[in-house]
Amino acid sequence: MHTVTKAYISLAALKHNLDQVRLLVGDDVRIMPIVKANAYGHGLVPVCSALFRFGVDYFGVATLDEGLTVKAAVPKARVILLGGSLPDQAGAIVNAGLVPVVYDLGQAYALDHEAGRRGRTLPVHLKVDTGMTRLGVRYDEALAVAETMGRLRNVALVGVMTHLATADVQDSSFVMTQLDRFDFFLSSSGLIGKVVAHAANSSALMRYPRSHYDMVRPGIMLYGVTSSGASPPGVSLKPVMRLVSRVIRIAECRPGESVGYGQTFVAPRPMRIAVVPIGYADGYSYALSNSAEVLIRGARCPVVGRVSMDMITVALKESSNVGVGDEVVILGSQNSESITINELAFIAKTIPYEIFCNLSDRIDRIYVDEPQEE
Repeated sequence: MHTVTKAYISLAALKHNLDQVRLLVGDDVRIMPIVKANAYGHGLVPVCSALFRFGVDYFGVATLDEGLTVKAAVPKARVILLGGSLPDQAGAIVNAGLVPVVYDLGQAYALDHEAGRRGRTLPVHLKVDTGMTRLGVRYDEALAVAETMGRLRNVALVGVMTHLATADVQDSSFVMTQLDRFDFFLSSSGLIGKVVAHAANSSALMRYPRSHYDMVRPGIMLYGVTSSGASPPGVSLKPVMRLVSRVIRIAECRPGESVGYGQTFVAPRPMRIAVVPIGYADGYSYALSNSAEVLIRGARCPVVGRVSMDMITVALKESSNVGVGDEVVILGSQNSESITINELAFIAKTIPYEIFCNLSDRIDRIYVDEPQEE
């Protein structure tokens, strides 16, 4: 594609953030980057290929298709299928050499059957639900399930995991409850030291060293973001994505004239309006209408009128000499100003994850080795 709007992905910043994870967890803890949802909008194959070059060989995905894509691009990777699967997908999982997360015995039996048909032993991870109440075997039933799985001939239990529901909130009490439940399962099962145990997402690995176990699962922090917008002491993250477009037209707007659908913005004075080719079809949220800002020539300029499918309209500073073709920063830095993902998420009343994941394939991803501007 040759679109005007582009996302520049800094592989140097990605490596920097991975190194920050390594500093936090030490050399003895494995790292499994979470690359689901197109690597949080950053591009699944290029991100995984880069991380593999940086020394990572575990990858966490949500769907079978994501797993197949990673395995095709990085054949030596150990790809953990975190999002679950149906029994009729067992054959494809075994054929591809993926490592599925199991959360009920029906899955385990189907995988055992398909692995046996192919003369293979399939490694799997057991997910223990310690309080998230999504996928996982209940913590008070997990021991019996693990024992049953241990008797299967063609499935090898190589990992156990749980997922923390409140690692990013101030109150740590429920995190401690979940970790206590997970620890009790690990000690009762006799699996400590025999399998890879993992629980920590980005927030947990930064806040709770107890949650590191044998492996951590950094997601959003690898892309230079924390849920709160602030990193803990000693942690320095760099944004990986810089999202930019260009001015394609300057419209003159007289006092009392409206801009965009629904006449939600009416010019109070003579104004110059820049038209920028990014809209909700590209993942720029409709909720940013009349509320967000962009950077043009180092100045913050407000989005005025509704975000439309393909375009936004931006009010220019009265004294500016902005012209057609000028760079527009949607996300990232320009001169001394920055638009952060947390800022956009706050305005849109959502979370950074959703902003990233909604960025569509209409936006070209361009991979560069130099770090993004601070």
